[in-house]
Amino acid sequence: MIAESCDGAREDSELRELLAAVAESRGAEAGPDDLEQGCRFVVTYIEQVPYMMKVAWT
Repeated sequence: MIAESCDGAREDSELRELLAAVAESRGAEAGPDDLEQGCRFVVTYIEQVPYMMKVAWT
């Protein structure tokens, strides 16, 4: 569900920098496409939290 929604998510340059730093600290090399996809996933996931909380409480 989240992965399907990622296409419309906005990109955040600070989030991109954070994801790049995390990848580097873990010994991974994240390319521009990887970082873009990661940003979209994180933003979309955060947008889905209210829905997930509602489902969890019902």
